Amino acid sequence: CGDQFGYDHSKVRLFRTNKDSSVIRERLGAGQIIIATNIAGRGTDIIPTFEVELHGGMHVCVTFVPMNERVQRQNTGRTSRTGNRGTSQFIVFEPLCNEYAVLELMRDEQERVSIEMAKEEIANVTSKDAVFKKFCLLLDKIKVR
Repeated sequence: CGDQFGYDHSKVRLFRTNKDSSVIRERLGAGQIIIATNIAGRGTDIIPTFEVELHGGMHVCVTFVPMNERVQRQNTGRTSRTGNRGTSQFIVFEPLCNEYAVLELMRDEQERVSIEMAKEEIANVTSKDAVFKKFCLLLDKIKVR
């Protein structure tokens, strides 16, 4: 695909799983592109060459709305994880909404609802556990007699 645009496709690397981690073992040189899944957000150090730093550092394009703000910061932080220079931007296609700020709000609300549901589930399990413990104590008393 790079040939039709005059780009050297050998400079494009894929990073989909931990098995692909060899992609990032070498320093990232000028003109190189890494296409990665969200696995790139999981503590991955991508180290640019001096030439890349000299010209402004790495640029990260995030093409999805991350599942929460922490993951969002991890993805945009790829550029400066080790104190290096760089920039990032979001390029997201969402047919229902084209404003990233609105998409963030929707994501944050969904996360809030999920947290509330998890709290309710924990309260349910805790109540059931307390009832079961009382049942077990009663059962022990019945067996003793």
